[in-house]
Amino acid sequence: MTLLSAVSRQMHQETALMPFQSNRWLFATQLVMYNYLYHLKHLSRSQMSAIKQLVVLSERLDPNLLDLLKGLKGLRVVHFETLDNTFSLIRTSYTVERDGEEVALVREPLHLLKRY
Repeated sequence: MTLLSAVSRQMHQETALMPFQSNRWLFATQLVMYNYLYHLKHLSRSQMSAIKQLVVLSERLDPNLLDLLKGLKGLRVVHFETLDNTFSLIRTSYTVERDGEEVALVREPLHLLKRY
């Protein structure tokens, strides 16, 4: 084993989870998210646990899906809403709080993104 291969291995170990920790993950629907994370097994448990920010285009989110993402800190749910014959794009943000196995979504104020 050369010095370079030892350094490469260490760098890989130290940086392998960075893309999961530092990016915001966006899924078009809960079903797409669930299939990607759970059924298709694209990510390891450590990679799933490293995800910190998630955006889902849906009206509401099944809290059981949050069990897959142990490191999740923030969640945004974006959806269309009809009010007075206009469509509005609404973003609801949540902070994810964990107490042992209990997961709570703390809702932040609604944010109107666009009115059509």
